[in-house]
Amino acid sequence: MARHEITRFLRRIGRLVRHEQFILFILSVVIGLIAGGCAIVFREAITAVQQVGFGFTTERVHSMASQLSWWHLLLVTTGGGLVVGLMTRFLMPGGRPEGVADVVAASALRGGRIPLRNGIWAAAISAVSIGAGASTGREGPVVHLGATLSSFVAEKLHLGRALSRTLLGCGVATAVAASFNAPIAGVFFALEVVVGHYALNAFAPVVIASVTGTVLSRA
Repeated sequence: MARHEITRFLRRIGRLVRHEQFILFILSVVIGLIAGGCAIVFREAITAVQQVGFGFTTERVHSMASQLSWWHLLLVTTGGGLVVGLMTRFLMPGGRPEGVADVVAASALRGGRIPLRNGIWAAAISAVSIGAGASTGREGPVVHLGATLSSFVAEKLHLGRALSRTLLGCGVATAVAASFNAPIAGVFFALEVVVGHYALNAFAPVVIASVTGTVLSRA
């Protein structure tokens, strides 16, 4: 009797493991940890570039920069622009940076596929650009980075189009949540802009990923 109960339990576990929603639950947590961690690394990379160039890490850039000499500001911003231009020219396919629009295009036209190289180099270029004083924000680069990482996981696991797009939404939601401490905004941004619907089979994994990234960031 006991052996029969154990066999039946193992069969139920086997069916659960093969269930699509269970797989999405596990993957959403994994994406939340990976994309959330990389969003933190991206933010720290910006801080490191700012420290090297300007000598401070505060977000009060205007007040701190006003205390520096004009040649220092000119040297850092011009040098940063030169480095960004060279990186974009020689490291990015097509010689242009990528952002949110490319994520939306990948979701709509390529089944959520984004080359890993594009995402890594785009994040590096954006970190140098923002750290050197460019008047741009973190949202576009971090969204593209989170989407790239989730796309890489989906590709390695040979997931279908629907699951890949859901994971893409997980990566985007996590990146926004971890970078800006905004889990709710991350969820709705990912569902509305990237996934394109609010169906429960996509809503739940995106929420789980966003919460995971937020917890990691706050920790």
